[in-house]
Amino acid sequence: MSTIIVCSKDLIGEPKLKVNPLCGYIYNNDGMFLEHIPGSEDVYLAKPNTYTLNQKKTTKYLYSETPRYLQISHSDFTYISGVLSHEDSSSFEAAAAVTQTTFNAVAFLKKINDKQANLTVKQQAKYASAILKTSFSSVFPKKSLDDKSITNEAKNARKALIHVLLGNRDYSNGAVRWDGIDFADKGPEHIKVKREGGISLTKQLWRQFVDCCDFSTKGQLKYGKKETKEVILAKFPFGKNLGEVKKKIPNTQMVTRDLIEIGNPLKKKDKKTGKDIIAGYIILNKAVAVVGKQIYWAPYEDYQNNKTLKYNWKWYFGKSFI
Repeated sequence: MSTIIVCSKDLIGEPKLKVNPLCGYIYNNDGMFLEHIPGSEDVYLAKPNTYTLNQKKTTKYLYSETPRYLQISHSDFTYISGVLSHEDSSSFEAAAAVTQTTFNAVAFLKKINDKQANLTVKQQAKYASAILKTSFSSVFPKKSLDDKSITNEAKNARKALIHVLLGNRDYSNGAVRWDGIDFADKGPEHIKVKREGGISLTKQLWRQFVDCCDFSTKGQLKYGKKETKEVILAKFPFGKNLGEVKKKIPNTQMVTRDLIEIGNPLKKKDKKTGKDIIAGYIILNKAVAVVGKQIYWAPYEDYQNNKTLKYNWKWYFGKSFI
């Protein structure tokens, strides 16, 4: 086997092919760390069936094909996979969804703040690492993932990050936010419903999400008020009369058999009095997927009132993370 390896880079940060000993951190498609050869913080992906153990032991493996350069530093790779492994890495799909959502949030933040939608993958990874250090992720403590860890969660987290870096399928369906079991516990009282822009939620996704939550042998949610599944499902009263629903959830804008939409008031100053008045109701969060134990939200940019009231999406996250 040959050792034609990527080692040095050109001036714009892309790898330059060169016959040279491999230097950097190498992983395989399954999220397993293969080896680190000192000399670089670069990260590479070895294709299946292209590496074998090196009997001379100068390196752990020999590579028949040049490992693929991944546009991310090793420090960002281990930090992102470390934090998100604790969000949800119960399966590859769950880890891929939460990882992609983080990258989607970066792209959305850059678009609304800088009108700069064409970030390189390496720039996206750098920003993704940065926002995970903020309240964007509630994981605590936040730690980088040890390359030596071979748990299923660790491998899923690495595999998912590689999947996203390569631009593969978006399991989050375009989401930029997620919620876990606390959303099932709080329902209409959740902060996303009451103060973070309101929600558009289908009955199908609500039921799918509740079904994925953890319940005890007594049939009670393993969180908060420990209610039964039947009680939790009824928190969003699909199919009820709008007037009746408004008595319990005042800001409800629409309710059908399959959909409920709950808004938040958008206040603007009255031109005559100078006082704040409710100009109308916006809905900023649209449920778009349930993967693993999380429900995922995309910006509801097509909601007519958001356009009519000229909502400023720069306020969507409440603060600038990047």
